Amino acid sequence: MPGATIQATDACDAAALRDLIADAKAKQAMSESRALKPVLFSVPKAKPVPSNEDREREIARIDKERIDGKKSAAWSAFIGERGTRYAECSLENFAVGVESQRKAIETLTAYRSSIAERIREGEGLILFGPKGTGKDHLLCGLVRSVISAEKSIQWANGLDLFGDIRDGMTNGDTERSLIDKLTTPDVLYLSDPLPITGPLSPHQANVIFRILDKRYANRRPTWVSVNVTGGAELEERIGPQNADRLRDGAIAIHCNWNSNRKAKQ
Repeated sequence: MPGATIQATDACDAAALRDLIADAKAKQAMSESRALKPVLFSVPKAKPVPSNEDREREIARIDKERIDGKKSAAWSAFIGERGTRYAECSLENFAVGVESQRKAIETLTAYRSSIAERIREGEGLILFGPKGTGKDHLLCGLVRSVISAEKSIQWANGLDLFGDIRDGMTNGDTERSLIDKLTTPDVLYLSDPLPITGPLSPHQANVIFRILDKRYANRRPTWVSVNVTGGAELEERIGPQNADRLRDGAIAIHCNWNSNRKAKQ
């Protein structure tokens, strides 16, 4: 019946409309609920403000790490040039068997105890005597103290020094610039600046004089280990002027005991 069909359709439309209205109201209620729901924010805790003492301690720690790093690098650079044989050398592990050795250790220990002042005053060291007596062991035993005092030190082997200057000039450096590298460090440590036999050549003696004279004029100490029997032989082989500048105000230690170098049994 046509009329019945129309009524049924009207009823379906009315039901659908009610569903749409109900769905719209539900969505509106949910939206309003979300809008009214409080939003919670996580507020980070404020970091404590360090005190002046804390800041000073941190600065001191950073400075110490920086200085310790520089000292370690300086020691590594020294051993890189001097050789790993000398890495463990100290005054404490030098074998003492005779009175002259004990006195040498006593003198060098006193020097070490005020090393910054002695460097400032230009007080050098001359360790002389027969070969193999540990002169370089003793001087290497003082190098750590130079570095700990935040002073610079340069080591040079005598004959290598002259070869380095010759090679440097071949590569375009001037003799003056190469000599200046040895006159500016706080301490210059020369290991046996003499040839195996005989005196220095006139040119070698002149190079040594230019180095020693500039250091002497600026109160920069020079340490030297040298295989001579005494002052007369030192003058004869290195030259009177050079010996005079090395000796003035320096501590001279005669290492006149037996050689420590022995073959394995």
